[in-house]
Amino acid sequence: MKLQVMATAPITSIDDNALHILPMFRRMVWAEQLNSSPLDYWTQRNAVKYVNGKPYIEFSAIDSMKPLWWGATYAFVSEENWRANFSPKFGIGAAEILPEKPILYSDLKDFVFHDFWFYESREFRDGIFRWLPGEMDNYEATKGIFPPYSEENVGKYWMAKFKAGDVVKYNRYYSIFQSRDTNEAIDFLEKRTAEIQGIHIVEE
Repeated sequence: MKLQVMATAPITSIDDNALHILPMFRRMVWAEQLNSSPLDYWTQRNAVKYVNGKPYIEFSAIDSMKPLWWGATYAFVSEENWRANFSPKFGIGAAEILPEKPILYSDLKDFVFHDFWFYESREFRDGIFRWLPGEMDNYEATKGIFPPYSEENVGKYWMAKFKAGDVVKYNRYYSIFQSRDTNEAIDFLEKRTAEIQGIHIVEE
């Protein structure tokens, strides 16, 4: 079951060589299954770019990036401050910026059962993704944490349930921006995020 926000993929419609860029994940289930870190995982895939001394993820938005399992990069990863698709050819990008720094859940069940980022359709998109991947039990780091597959468990634990009239709201800031290269794009997005997340509204 998926209920996710899509926003940046259209950049790939004008440039097949568009890049997906975003901050390094604070948490990534695939890295944990390998007893590794998100930085190590993406370094092995030659997808790490340093800007101002900080590591960021940068890879071709149409590439599956050698997923650990499944045919697509359905990575269970932490939501971060922003994500973008950027075309170096045209110097244009589309970004989603979160108005608040996303919560990072330490408990794996809480992490998976809340919103996280999930790569599909040429962008990491945020929202609800409910599935019972058997691959969770193939690695010691995640083995036995989730209930085994059954019709009852799917309905009880994994299914996100909505009824007619329910409303799900996401507060996001979207930006079409111009930059000369990915370094400038990342620098712009970091500064813009700081401006947006620095806004505080006080009711009197």
